[in-house]
Amino acid sequence: MQNDILFDNIYIGHSIEDAQKFADETFGLKHPIEEALEAAEKPKVDDSKPPKSPSDLVFMDDPAHYIKEKLDLFFTIAQRDPIQAIKFVPEAAGGIAAVVVTLIAVIVGLVSMGGSTPPPKVKKVT
Repeated sequence: MQNDILFDNIYIGHSIEDAQKFADETFGLKHPIEEALEAAEKPKVDDSKPPKSPSDLVFMDDPAHYIKEKLDLFFTIAQRDPIQAIKFVPEAAGGIAAVVVTLIAVIVGLVSMGGSTPPPKVKKVT
């Protein structure tokens, strides 16, 4: 059971006509009033808000679009002043730095795994 669940208008019997009459006298009268009260209690949606601008973009709304917009803003500012771009959009700068460091680590790892020389052959002395 959950809170705020009430049972009323219960009919126990065999007659469909009696059940329908009971429903019309009880449920049929109360249900529209209960729906109107429930609709009045719901918070109203504010349609007067302007549409979202790119600065209002939230990652969870559309992650790909969010990242694209942030990188576009970063590169646009970086063309004029890279330091200002890092200060203004640090998440883009951090993301780019993380990708570069990861690529360097992968390359270094692959190069260091490179073929090692086989051990020298030992000559048997007889």
